[in-house]
Amino acid sequence: MQSGHDNQKFVGGALRTTFGVIAHFVICMIGVFILSNLFIPSLYSLAHIWYPSVTSRQVHWILTEVHGFPVQAALGLLLGFILAKYMRRNVMIWTWVLPLAILCIAIIFSPKYYPSILGHFFGDGCTPAGHCFDQLAVTLPLVASAAYSLGAKLRRNPK
Repeated sequence: MQSGHDNQKFVGGALRTTFGVIAHFVICMIGVFILSNLFIPSLYSLAHIWYPSVTSRQVHWILTEVHGFPVQAALGLLLGFILAKYMRRNVMIWTWVLPLAILCIAIIFSPKYYPSILGHFFGDGCTPAGHCFDQLAVTLPLVASAAYSLGAKLRRNPK
């Protein structure tokens, strides 16, 4: 009888952890999306005052076409760092697992005609300007969630 109870505890714990990781991934992605779409246009408004030559196209370029998505990475790091203070969840440091799995699946099932598969997902092989959205759909979630996890980890272990 004891082993059945232990099994239930294990399954319940695994489900809670899985749900927690997915919930934090959603929090991370929505938070980074909202912050980046509020923060960068606000900076654009300020920059436009001093530099009228700055265009809204440049704002779009910063958000979607800079390789590695540094704005979203920085905001994910900040969001993970801040939320870790209030949430105190160990699952926050595992939000990168699901996007990494999705990237691996995308690489496995991607067409073999790409000159460089890593260039496609991390370089200039696929850009929104070229009507290719693989980086936005696959790479951006990985970058944002990895930064979110790192921010949470840094908050949990400041040393």
